[in-house]
Amino acid sequence: MEQITDAELVDKVRKGDKEAFGQLVERYQQMVGHIAKKMIADGKRDYDLTASWKEEHRQNQQET
Repeated sequence: MEQITDAELVDKVRKGDKEAFGQLVERYQQMVGHIAKKMIADGKRDYDLTASWKEEHRQNQQET
């Protein structure tokens, strides 16, 4: 099975596809967490940032 590219997912997200947004979250949540830790010295704040990103994904899934 061929994996959809990030560009294709972004195009779908721009058209309102919440499932595509979820796929991007799953692909990049770990990397976003690492970047946040490097950018924000306060460990609690980087956790809050990534948690809010994941929460948005969870809410989007409930709406579909």
